[in-house]
Amino acid sequence: MAELLIDLAEFADPAPARVGGKAAGLCAARALGHRVPPAAVLATDVVPADAGSGWIRTATTQVLAWAREREVAHLVVRSSADVEDRGRHSYAGVFRSAFSRARPEDVAAALSTVLAGATGPVRHAYETAAGLAGRAGRLAILVQATVPARSSGVAFGWPGSGGRQLRVDGTWGLATQLLGGIGTGDSHRSDAVPADRIGPKPLAIYPILDDRHRPGDLVAVDPGVPPDGKVVYVDGPAGLAYVRLAPGHASRGCLHPRLLAGLAAVLAEPPPGYRTGLDVEWVEDQHGTLWLVQLRPMTAVPPPPAREPVGPADGRTLRGEPGAPGRWRGPVSHADAISGYPPADGRVLVCGAARPELLPAIARAAAIVSSDGGVLCHVAILARELGKPCVVGVPDAERLLTEGATVTVDGTAGTVSLTGEGPTTASSAAAAAVDGGPGPPSGDVTVGFLPPDRPIDPADPLLADAEVVVLVLTTHGPVTPAMLTDAPGHLVLCTTAGVAAERAGWRIRHRVGRWSVLARPTLGEHLIRAVLRALPEAGDA
Repeated sequence: MAELLIDLAEFADPAPARVGGKAAGLCAARALGHRVPPAAVLATDVVPADAGSGWIRTATTQVLAWAREREVAHLVVRSSADVEDRGRHSYAGVFRSAFSRARPEDVAAALSTVLAGATGPVRHAYETAAGLAGRAGRLAILVQATVPARSSGVAFGWPGSGGRQLRVDGTWGLATQLLGGIGTGDSHRSDAVPADRIGPKPLAIYPILDDRHRPGDLVAVDPGVPPDGKVVYVDGPAGLAYVRLAPGHASRGCLHPRLLAGLAAVLAEPPPGYRTGLDVEWVEDQHGTLWLVQLRPMTAVPPPPAREPVGPADGRTLRGEPGAPGRWRGPVSHADAISGYPPADGRVLVCGAARPELLPAIARAAAIVSSDGGVLCHVAILARELGKPCVVGVPDAERLLTEGATVTVDGTAGTVSLTGEGPTTASSAAAAAVDGGPGPPSGDVTVGFLPPDRPIDPADPLLADAEVVVLVLTTHGPVTPAMLTDAPGHLVLCTTAGVAAERAGWRIRHRVGRWSVLARPTLGEHLIRAVLRALPEAGDA
């Protein structure tokens, strides 16, 4: 039998091209002396692009043999593609993972799930939105022992003006819901006042090793504590029990000082190549031992905490948590409707749990509002990578924000404001303008806004009526450098997309926050200043 599975400890040089980004990150964590669970890898050179049932049977046999040798009874099978967990693009939640008991049928199903996720629509949508379409990438598969979690979560560490900054999110049991944007849990942030927030955690997920658990059973979720958790669902193939916790347990914080000190020590010493920031998934086991189950470079700094607390609607403003910085005004679309609009319409996706499965919808949206999820969930990470303003944890967002209503999403302040009624379309001259649209009057200069990536039509009355016209460029849409060559001289471009406009005679005249304002050299400085006044809060984006 060909040897497919190799224990991760046997790789002398765990290059991502061989073991994938996720496995390479675990090797880096272990080299620094951090505790990582037993793991093995099906390397990129043994995972075929068209793996069939015969390959899955062989791989399953070897996984089970490895698990028996190491007395591992519960596994998590994870993607470890050579393109994921890298410095600029994390692919967070884009590929698939699957929990499994060490049984042939369950391991085979988990391997099939991970293989299917390597070429699905979620990956295609992410790569298209990130400008990575057509990028070659090979899949490795990581097999890890599941750590019996008391609590788990995500932690970010990055250098800041006041020293090393720390953000930790956690929940009881496994962090599956936390990562998927289904729950928020508890959080700690070193630059927030107060630093700690305890959230509701009524449902926890725990690995189980046998079939004795049934819905309705009472179980003990902490050693030495009487059974007070009620099983509400059992995922047999995955070997997971969903447990409703007693109110006293659900409302108790899981991020205690010793755990936070351990994570701070981990994040204070990133390995080479991770200096801009570190992103780890962690587990605290039933004995209080800290394990790292994933380590990768942080691709974007989380936005500062909101000045106002998350809460119900305040007049025409909804408050959540800043997920990704920037401001956008545009019409609302829910997940089941946004596919009917082109990306150039500048739609605001409003959804419940911001699951990675929504990535095709996220890729079409200009901004995202989620009623669930926290700032470290996969979708918030991806929104920051893609430069899309995002607000998470907005109570009742799907009901309060109706299809077609015009809203302004402020991913820096964590607010969503109703700025108009009824549908707003790409044909409306001021629709979907960055940073809230035209804003206040700008002296005696008339500033017009074209919708994002709308084709430049010389007959458009806006081009004749406004003294200076702003076109918002994104990575989507029909605007090309060739079109810009013949564009009117009073057009200004506002972009984060890195458009190579220099060939068309454009140059950057100002940088405003994360936006670049481009214009031809002949455009007067007073007109540029008028544009900047019409984008009054762009510097905060």
